[in-house]
Amino acid sequence: MEEIVLTLFLLAPIVSKNPVAQDTVAPINFHVEFGYRPASDVIGFAPEMGAKFEYLLFHPIILTGFADYSISNIRDLRLPEGQNHAVDLGVEALLYRGTKKLTAYLGAGLVYSINHFELRKQLTDSLYTNSGIYKTEIDNKYGYRVIMGFRVREHFSFEFGYQETRPKYLFWGNSPDGHKIVIYKDAQLSAVRFTLGYLFSL
Repeated sequence: MEEIVLTLFLLAPIVSKNPVAQDTVAPINFHVEFGYRPASDVIGFAPEMGAKFEYLLFHPIILTGFADYSISNIRDLRLPEGQNHAVDLGVEALLYRGTKKLTAYLGAGLVYSINHFELRKQLTDSLYTNSGIYKTEIDNKYGYRVIMGFRVREHFSFEFGYQETRPKYLFWGNSPDGHKIVIYKDAQLSAVRFTLGYLFSL
């Protein structure tokens, strides 16, 4: 699938005949985005907003640093109910082709997700009968992101992609004999992303 997308991207009719002469990217851009992440098996619908600082390294490679904020509800019945606030920080490398009217780009990067989980409803863990979980955290974790996007008239953007991190859930609770327990559970937080944005040339 990735090979097909890349081939169509490189052979698309929007690619200019002389891309260097028709360079469509400003040397430095500030990119503001708003979007959402559809619900998954673990996390519910998540609105997000973010910003990117883009630097044209050389044609056709762009380096970006980004910061995104999203808020979502945990919907997995195996986990306590609650709301997660995530701040994603990272860097991306983009390959772009196009003209001033329409530009397409592919990219990939590293992301560091900072999570803050707010517990709403306790859960009795199946390994500890009648043990109530009173505190839950999601640790911070590195992950990756792949994206594909389009820009119209240099300033308006539409972007979609995929992001994945594999953090641990930490549960504090009480065992049947009254002792404090801490339970660790691996998780995969994957999300598809859709965003609309606007670019400011600096």
